[in-house]
Amino acid sequence: MKKNLLTLATLFLLFASSCKRNDDEVVLPDNGNLVEKQHPAPVPQGSPYTASVIDQSINTIMESKKDFHWEWVDLKTLWSAVVNSDHTVAVGYKLKNSGSIDHTIDKINLKEKSWKAVHDALIELVVAEINKHTTQPVTAKEIIVEDDAIMPIITFKITDVMPSPDCSISKM
Repeated sequence: MKKNLLTLATLFLLFASSCKRNDDEVVLPDNGNLVEKQHPAPVPQGSPYTASVIDQSINTIMESKKDFHWEWVDLKTLWSAVVNSDHTVAVGYKLKNSGSIDHTIDKINLKEKSWKAVHDALIELVVAEINKHTTQPVTAKEIIVEDDAIMPIITFKITDVMPSPDCSISKM
């Protein structure tokens, strides 16, 4: 389970950070629809943080910035929050080279061919990564909690158990 949570947490951070303008990207080899940071965050080591450690981290950020965004925490804190919650991860996506979609997000048509291609490639990637590390393969239907029809967000639930908690994530 830890491996899968790390995989989805990494994907979440990769795609969440893709909403920022960033030249540190490379196209994934699927069919050119997905982009990954050229220098992704290292895989967290050790056990996940406890809920109280996560809460303290969030409180520290809230006190200093008067706001909180998950992209402001490190991957281990994010992964730990997933482990300590209901095991769901919401992944935002956008078209590559589209820059900021902050001012156009309300005009997005997710049924357009280009948006559908990114959407489908993301689901395929998540399912493939989970199935690389499990003896009981999952389908997209089994792990998608919500596939938003208006906003470019897919929420995945991680339910399978990994045999080794200390294995590393392979580069996608």
